Amino acid sequence: MVINYDDLNRSKYEIPISDSPMDFTAALTSDVNTWPTYRNEQFGFSLKYPPGWGVRNEKFEDDTWFIGFSFSPHDFFFGMSITRDSLEDKIELEKGNDFLRLEEGPKVDGVKIVKIIFPLNEYYKENTTSYIFENNGYSFAFRIDQEFFRLILPTLHFF
Repeated sequence: MVINYDDLNRSKYEIPISDSPMDFTAALTSDVNTWPTYRNEQFGFSLKYPPGWGVRNEKFEDDTWFIGFSFSPHDFFFGMSITRDSLEDKIELEKGNDFLRLEEGPKVDGVKIVKIIFPLNEYYKENTTSYIFENNGYSFAFRIDQEFFRLILPTLHFF
């Protein structure tokens, strides 16, 4: 099933969502090496994502892009915003006023990743994290569950 939302919100799934329901626990315990790979030539990165999930690319008028990964058409499990801001500006924009702390994260293919940790809130039972990095003249804010990020981190590559 391919879902096209172009008329509703200027976005579409490039990779279709499976018709079968997603078992998130199965995704976390499955072999990541068997997952499909998402590769984006424009922004110079690739990563693996669970089978059956959809990938949505969306460009906004202000040269901001969003790439989201989800297991249903209405819920995004993780996504990233991409702009031409400097790394420092992207960090300032992402952390806003409600962040707990800023940490140096891992380095992947020579790209430094900065972690911004946010406090618990009404939507999340644990602290949420944004991973900020810069590659090929673009800056990324990648908001994702820490456990899931540790799972896909070995599959994240920059070129």
